[in-house]
Amino acid sequence: RGGGSGRVKKTGSPGSFGTTQKQAMLFGVKLRSGSHPPWVSKYVPYELLKQTISQLEPNCEENAAIEGIFLTQLLSAVHQVNNFYLSKEQELSTRLEALTALLHSPRQWVLSHIEAHDSVSLPSLVPLFEAGVHAAKDKVDALGEFVRLCEDIDHLRKYSVLNYLAAAKIVKKHDKHSSISLRESVMKFVGSLPFYQSRLLASSFTHAQCIASEIVASAVGSAGLDLSPED
Repeated sequence: RGGGSGRVKKTGSPGSFGTTQKQAMLFGVKLRSGSHPPWVSKYVPYELLKQTISQLEPNCEENAAIEGIFLTQLLSAVHQVNNFYLSKEQELSTRLEALTALLHSPRQWVLSHIEAHDSVSLPSLVPLFEAGVHAAKDKVDALGEFVRLCEDIDHLRKYSVLNYLAAAKIVKKHDKHSSISLRESVMKFVGSLPFYQSRLLASSFTHAQCIASEIVASAVGSAGLDLSPED
């Protein structure tokens, strides 16, 4: 591996750009629909990069400048994604630590059971908690914050996956329309970054699942728990 950025291959034909536009558009739609609205400016700018690629011409000396622009845009975006991911990951870890201190050992602070179905998700259960009836007010408030935290953890997990896919898709598209292949070297770099490699988020997610399971079991007197994402 390595040295991929210097490998020369056959340039795509002038008309080949249009043949993949539908596929690229479909991923662009997927990226937009899957983006978390508050973070929309923090994703790989797929459409901008696609526009830069469209400026490439077969056997054109001006391609050198366009290639430089594309690589600069892509690497700058990837670094932004990585930095944002790290800051959010640390924030979520800190929030989880604080909430864990409040919500551990739920059998000791759940005051009375809540009547519910055998299988129930924590997000659907939390609105049924009444302060002073099922738990103290500080616990009920913490439960609401915990559900929001779990949602944010899932958003960040999806953020990581979508941005990795965006980088892979746009580099693949570039290589179809350029005499320079970037895919191997660029994706090796992207795959080495914490936003793709870090295990802290996975650890936080597992920890959150364990806490949620204990809370549900204590609140309804059952171990049944549905942790599947709710659309």
